[in-house]
Amino acid sequence: MKIKFKLIILPLLCCLLLSSCASSGHSLYEQSYIDEAKKVLTEFNLSGDAKMEYKGKMEGYKRFDLIVESEDFEALPDKTKIAVLKRLYDIDVENAFFVVLAEVFSHENRYAYHYDGSVYKNSEQINSPLASSASSSSSSSWFSGGTLHKSYVAEWRKASYTNRLATAADFVAATQEVDYSNLNEFKAWATDLETCISTAVSGGDVDTELVSFISSLCTVQLFP
Repeated sequence: MKIKFKLIILPLLCCLLLSSCASSGHSLYEQSYIDEAKKVLTEFNLSGDAKMEYKGKMEGYKRFDLIVESEDFEALPDKTKIAVLKRLYDIDVENAFFVVLAEVFSHENRYAYHYDGSVYKNSEQINSPLASSASSSSSSSWFSGGTLHKSYVAEWRKASYTNRLATAADFVAATQEVDYSNLNEFKAWATDLETCISTAVSGGDVDTELVSFISSLCTVQLFP
């Protein structure tokens, strides 16, 4: 007997329409995310369905989980799993403000797609993170050695500034077109992002939130 696996994209942050789709009870934006997720399933010949679950509010916005249930995901080769996660991560609904973190739960395994392009099965990385053209630089460079990509806010607040800045640099490199011939600009962007994250979490009331989620909120503010 096959067991269904859940593909969860956490968190999904949206400015949603107040009106609902008559047939489903979802707002138009919610239904659009569901429809796009189903297209991804079809694209990869996966059976399954998608739904939205409301998770409350954060920073004044409604927060949802986009849950895709599929019986076939676990049997995919790692390369295809990564491709599926990336496609779901890239879902873009016009005029909807959102942040996406993709995770797959299968039996006791957890698959996670992170903002630097790395994908993990439990604690083991199953791909190489997005390589930057600066990868050949010395490991002692200010943008190298960040370790907080998967961390919670409580860990970020205890980490050194060097670690926070290097992690912020990875977040910037994963979301922006960085000109590595102009490292001053790159460092300015990373510094702004580190400051934004650290300021947002300084109160200690979001210590159980993922740093990557806070980074995404800051990225929207800093790099619209």
